[in-house]
Amino acid sequence: MGDNNKAPSGLLNLVATPIKNLAIVQNAYLGPEDTSLKPESWRILLDTQVVYNTERWGIAVVGNYGREKLTFKDGGPIAQWANTMVSVRWHVLGKQHTWGMAARPEFFWDRNGRIFNESDRDDWLIAGTFTNDFRLCGALLLRVEYRYDHSTAPHGFFYRGPAITDTAPGLSHDQHSVIFNFIGYFERRLPRWRD
Repeated sequence: MGDNNKAPSGLLNLVATPIKNLAIVQNAYLGPEDTSLKPESWRILLDTQVVYNTERWGIAVVGNYGREKLTFKDGGPIAQWANTMVSVRWHVLGKQHTWGMAARPEFFWDRNGRIFNESDRDDWLIAGTFTNDFRLCGALLLRVEYRYDHSTAPHGFFYRGPAITDTAPGLSHDQHSVIFNFIGYFERRLPRWRD
């Protein structure tokens, strides 16, 4: 993905909070993201989020749908993709949230190879992530995540050993990841302007 043209794209964002702790978000993105500026080639991306948070736990359901014409491929197929994710988080320990956990399954569908680069196929990426957050002090967080990914693409999707290009033989269908993050929070208020 890159900036293939100088034409503008647009994003519309709507947020509703019908009851306490509940937020419903709808984003709509539309514009040319290819070398063709014709409206039938524009990318359309819809992003919907429903989030419910309390002090101790929260749940989020997120869904996306996108489509665009792939003018760089023979025949200019229409690519479509969609994904959904459910995330559950809870504070396990401490009033200052010193230990928190989260789990989320994710499902990603790709038609005509926008992501998996396979034409005329419906491929899926299925994933699950488990996260632990440890607050080491007020401004420093250690995050440890385990993630499992499975691809239904016929030739695999993940690089392994000598398979380090998208078309190399020996791509894997599965991937296990362990991710460590140190996250620091730095905040400084700016002085108020005096009249």
